[in-house]
Amino acid sequence: MNKFSTNHPIIKNTAEYVKYRKQVSIHSEDRNIEKFPFASQFEIELPEDILNVEKVELISWCFPSNYDVFSFSNKNLLITFKFTGFYPPVAPTDSYTNALNIIYTLLNTPTYTEHEYIVAIQSGSYSPTQFVQELENRFNYIVEQYIVQILTDNGLSGIIPDYLNPPSSNNTLGGYNGFSVAFNEVSNRVWFGNNNASFVITNSSDIVSKSLLDVTCLSKTLPDYSNWGLSSFIGFSRSDSYSKLATSPIDYKFFYTNYKEVISLGGQGDWINTDPYYSNGTINYIECPNKINLMGPSHFYMDIAGLNNLDETSPYNISQFTRQTNGTNGRVNSSFAKIGIAGVPLSMFYDYNQNQNYKYFDPPAERIRKLGISIRYHDGLLVNFETFNYSFVLEFTILDPRIETNYKIRC
Repeated sequence: MNKFSTNHPIIKNTAEYVKYRKQVSIHSEDRNIEKFPFASQFEIELPEDILNVEKVELISWCFPSNYDVFSFSNKNLLITFKFTGFYPPVAPTDSYTNALNIIYTLLNTPTYTEHEYIVAIQSGSYSPTQFVQELENRFNYIVEQYIVQILTDNGLSGIIPDYLNPPSSNNTLGGYNGFSVAFNEVSNRVWFGNNNASFVITNSSDIVSKSLLDVTCLSKTLPDYSNWGLSSFIGFSRSDSYSKLATSPIDYKFFYTNYKEVISLGGQGDWINTDPYYSNGTINYIECPNKINLMGPSHFYMDIAGLNNLDETSPYNISQFTRQTNGTNGRVNSSFAKIGIAGVPLSMFYDYNQNQNYKYFDPPAERIRKLGISIRYHDGLLVNFETFNYSFVLEFTILDPRIETNYKIRC
C-alpha cells in the first residue's frame, strides 16, 4: 500500500490567466532633484511592484517645445570669413573720412590682410528675419571690434572716436556697416553683401572643424555629417564661398517686392546700397546655394532601461569594418520610443501612441518597480528641458494567474 496515496487529487495547473491593464502617470518633476538635476535623465520608483508584465506601452505624453535650434551643444554657433580686397575710401575731407583712409591703409598691410574673423551668434531659435539681422549685426560688429583693436595696437586710438562717432553732417552711423544680410522670401535663401570690400565665407575653416570636434568629444555624441557648423544651416556647401562683384543692381535685386524704392522709403528690392564714402561704389554679394534651415530636430528618443525595443541606425563611416563587411554599425534595442517634436517654440505639445511604442515580454517579466529614463536626440545628446517639466503615461499589460471561476449573473 502506498503510504502517500490520497483521496484528494492534485489540482492540475491549467496555466490560466486573467489579463488586465494598469496605467501609471509619470512626471519629471517627481524625480529626486538633488540626485537627478536634469529632467532629461533620471530614475523613478513606481508606486508599487507590478508583477507578471506581458507588455509595457507608451500611450500618451506631453512635452515642452523649448529647444534651441542654435546652441553650443548643437555645434552650430560659429561661422568664419575673410576679406579678399578692400576698396579705397574717398579723399579725406573731415575727421571721419580721414579715419577711413587710415584704416584702409592698415587693413591692406600684410599683417592684417589674412585675418580670419570668427562670428558667434546668440543661442536660441530665430525667425528668418531675426536670423539675417543677427548675422548682419554680428558680421559688422566683429569687423568694427577688430578695427578698434588694430588702431589701439598701432598707437592710433585717438582716431577711434572720429571713426565711431562721425559728425552729424556726414549722415552716417559711424563704425563698420559694410555688410548687409537679407532673406529672399521666395527662394528661402540667404544673401550676403558688402559695399566696401570683397570677401569669402570660409566654410572649410580649421577653426570651425576643430570647434566641432571639441564639442563632439565633450558631449560624447555621434558624428553628424549633415551638421558641420552654422554655415550648413544658413545654406552653404562645405567649400569656401567667394563673393561676386555685381555688374549692375539687377544682379542682387529682389524683384518680388517693391524693388524700385530705396530701403529708407520702404523698398526691399535693394537690400544693400552702395556706400557714398567709397569711391568705386560697387557691391559684392553671395547667394547661398541651399535653402535656410531654422527648423531644428524633428524627433527625440525615450530610453527606458530594460524596456528598449527599438533598433536605431547610426551614421555611416568609412572604416576597416565597413570596407570589408556588409554588417551595420547600427544599435540594437537602443530606445523605447521615438517621439516627434512640435515645430512651435515655447509651447507644449500633446500626443498619444498608436500601437507603435511598446515592449513585449515572453515569458512575462516577473517584477517591475524602478525605471531609468533618458530623453535624447539621435546623436545621443540629452534634450535640454531647462526648467520645463513633462509627463507621460505607461500602460502595463499584466497576466494574473487565477483558477477559472464560473459566475451566474441575474439581472
